[in-house]
Order: sequence, then structure tokens, then C-alpha cells
Amino acid sequence: MSYDLKNILLVENQNSIALEMQNYLKKSGFTNVFIANNVAEASDFILTIKPDLILMDISLGGRISGIDIIKWMSLSYKIPFIYLSSDEDDETLQKAAETNPVAIVKKALYLTELEEAILKVFK
Repeated sequence: MSYDLKNILLVENQNSIALEMQNYLKKSGFTNVFIANNVAEASDFILTIKPDLILMDISLGGRISGIDIIKWMSLSYKIPFIYLSSDEDDETLQKAAETNPVAIVKKALYLTELEEAILKVFK
């Protein structure tokens, strides 16, 4: 199945992981996958492409987290989102859960689990 008309924004500060995820998603039929490697790029993409789904890394390696970006975005936009998690502590995962994501996907298990979570949004 192809999801050509759906724009997915992938916010991931580790470029190798972002490219691997983008390639996997494209092979799964999600052809419009945009990558943002930092907060500024993520903000620009949210404002310009108006994604249908955001895949958000919780830890972006700076002062501003993926949770912070989602909170900002949620003030103006109602875009479904899925968090991507490495080894966040329980408090961080609780803060993430409070923003009502579609799912929180562990990066170690992410490809199949991520595709299942995306399909929930686009079914």
C-alpha cells in the first residue's frame, strides 16, 4: 500500500538512525518522509509542510527536548505524533505520556513496532 499523500516528519538528531528509518518507511509505502536533525529544522518543517504525522525523538541532544517541541506544536496544531525513545528514565517517559502520543516506541525495537503505530494513524 502507498501513502503518497501523507507527509511524515521524522525528528532525529542521529543522522544514521534517521536515514535508516526513512529508508524503511519508504520501503513500507510512506514516500513523503522528511528528516529534521534539530529543533530549528523541526520547527521549520512543522510550519511549512504541515505534516500528517510527527515521529519525535525524545532526546535531541540539546536543552530543548522532543517533548518541548510537541508541547509547543500542540498549542497551534493538532498533529498526531509518536515518540522515539532510547533509554529515557521513568520520569521522562511519564512526561512524554502526559502529552498523549499515539505511541512511545523504543528505538531498539522500532522498525516493526513503528510501522504498526503509524498504521494506527493512517488506517
